[in-house]
Amino acid sequence: MYSDSSGQRMEGVNYAVSAQRINELIDGLTSGKAVGEFGMDLSPAWEKGTDPTVDPPAALEILGVASGSAAATAGIETGDYVVGVDNVDVTDLVAYCALVGDRQQHTISTYDADVETSRDDSLSPAVW
Repeated sequence: MYSDSSGQRMEGVNYAVSAQRINELIDGLTSGKAVGEFGMDLSPAWEKGTDPTVDPPAALEILGVASGSAAATAGIETGDYVVGVDNVDVTDLVAYCALVGDRQQHTISTYDADVETSRDDSLSPAVW
């Protein structure tokens, strides 16, 4: 079960994980390490004036950032938008998951609508 940053249960959230990644996680867990990800709760976001029932999303809104996560360490904040991964535009969770895949480090491009600035951060999943 997944929940958003406010603790509310999220329905219909699906993730695809490759067998290679599962094997890596099992190896880490059996050696006593728990592996985390980037620490962001993401949701599709549409531009103002578009119709979500027919128009594709424009980006992924960051609904929450886990304390101590790679995203938090990089300064990514709730309310920012993920617009790309490794220099490829991202507008939905399917594209995001496909790009993140099995690689351990990514450049995440974000946009802060409050100050209208973009930035790129190199993130590696957290390991506890």
